Amino acid sequence: MRKIIALLCLMASAAALLISCRGEVPAAEYTCSEASYYAESDNCIFDIKYPVVSGTDSDELICGLLYDASLDYMNNYLLYSGAEGFCRYTIDSVTAYFQGEELASFLCVGSFISEGSTHPESIVYALNLDPVNARLYSFDDLISDFDLLADRFRSGKFRLINGDDGLLAQTNYADMFIEYSSLYEIYPPIYFILEDGKTALALSVELVYALGGHAEFSIDTDSVKSAFTDTLLHILNYQ
Repeated sequence: MRKIIALLCLMASAAALLISCRGEVPAAEYTCSEASYYAESDNCIFDIKYPVVSGTDSDELICGLLYDASLDYMNNYLLYSGAEGFCRYTIDSVTAYFQGEELASFLCVGSFISEGSTHPESIVYALNLDPVNARLYSFDDLISDFDLLADRFRSGKFRLINGDDGLLAQTNYADMFIEYSSLYEIYPPIYFILEDGKTALALSVELVYALGGHAEFSIDTDSVKSAFTDTLLHILNYQ
């Protein structure tokens, strides 16, 4: 009887190890929501939503960090947009796609339109939060080999999860990724999601207005984990 119990315990341990090797992440106890910021200047309206978190040891610090990051992105966008005349900058949706103990991933989506423009431009950025240390992860904190991700994307290994119907009949994976480069450190927004209970890496690519402005794609983390930093491998329980 003892041998049977020992065998069952060994099988259970092996099963737990197998699950952890697949990038499973413990559920977090904090909650995510959104707050709003609105302002007007002589030539622009700013109407944005940004993520907020409650239930951590550093709620106030984290919420201030997310607020500052959202306004920094807005200010940088406006600085380099070169828009003339009256404009409107909005972030319409904030989605907490992933909530782990050491990682929360938010995708922020909105638009920008200026006077004389025939159509709006899509605005999409991701915020990857370290809720334990109250900081935001940089791209380099999470990804060590962008070229591997780029190769997987250009060869069609990513799956379309949000975009215009018929997108892939109008363009191809290589053309959608042509502007991103590790040489110039130009990267798409990356974030993490759960698909069928498993962790997937997702990214958003910028597209022309006729193709929807942007689209989102995902890939199972098992197939690209060699592109991850040690930090991310630890977060996703690969180590």
